[in-house]
Amino acid sequence: MTGEPLQPWEIPPDESYWRALLADIDRLSEEPGSQDEIEAWLATLRSTVSVCAAPPAVTRPEPAPPAAAPATPPQPDALKADWQRARQLLESKERVELRVVGYNRGGLLVRFGQIQGFVPTSQLLDLPEESDSQARQAELARRVGQVLCLRVIEIDTARSRLIFSERAAVNTHEGAALLQQLAPGQVRRGLRALKWLAERLETLMLCLNQREYVVQPLFYHTAVLFEQLGCSYVQRQSRMEAIHQGFLPGGELRRRLDGSTPFRRPEQADSIRGRSWAIHDGILDQPWDRVRMVKRIGIHAGVNTCPNIPW
Repeated sequence: MTGEPLQPWEIPPDESYWRALLADIDRLSEEPGSQDEIEAWLATLRSTVSVCAAPPAVTRPEPAPPAAAPATPPQPDALKADWQRARQLLESKERVELRVVGYNRGGLLVRFGQIQGFVPTSQLLDLPEESDSQARQAELARRVGQVLCLRVIEIDTARSRLIFSERAAVNTHEGAALLQQLAPGQVRRGLRALKWLAERLETLMLCLNQREYVVQPLFYHTAVLFEQLGCSYVQRQSRMEAIHQGFLPGGELRRRLDGSTPFRRPEQADSIRGRSWAIHDGILDQPWDRVRMVKRIGIHAGVNTCPNIPW
């Protein structure tokens, strides 16, 4: 140390200098066409650091993390095989089960080998009708992770475009009925005259001096309809109650609604018609049979084996 005063260029910048410099850089970065000025400031900064002592510690923005390494590109042979398989599925109209891996405003994303497929909302079953509603977006998000039964409907290898349809996978008469909001056994929407018919049937039975009549529901949903008309069970009421318990959260039947067919979608557990289609599809351990009910004239039995479940 000589005790001589430092020259101006030898005095290290203080904290206020660094703060002002960083503020100028932030201001310039927000102005269009200021890239050259920023580079000039950085050059000044480098030259200042090269001749000055180390500045005091200054709080600076954290550097941006390095960009993630790009995913391993698909292997050409495997990718080619996936496109070839997709074409075969398109020609044969064969159904395939794929897991939903994501969604966007337009539909669901599925993984087909090394290809990302897409299912437009127009090709999905039972979505809310409102095109931009929060309910629809929530429904799309809820389906992530589910396995859907789908069919290939469009292929464009040049644009890496592979389109699937859940609606097209429902290609039987029963599937068409499901799409038209029908129940098993129906070929068209009913006249909603069952209650009217039951009242006149009771009048007829009174005229014949009969006190009751027996019915045999051929489907789960018809048994529920007969309950609403006032019928009670001669056989299998305990089975109806067990079916209801099985479709409740945590139940075995609800667990079997895995989306493996269009008749086994998870949301079907929460409606009478949906349950009936699942039962018709063979979800029970035993076939639907031997359910018998009786209607006593003038008496409503008050039986309800599936409380608070909508149609």
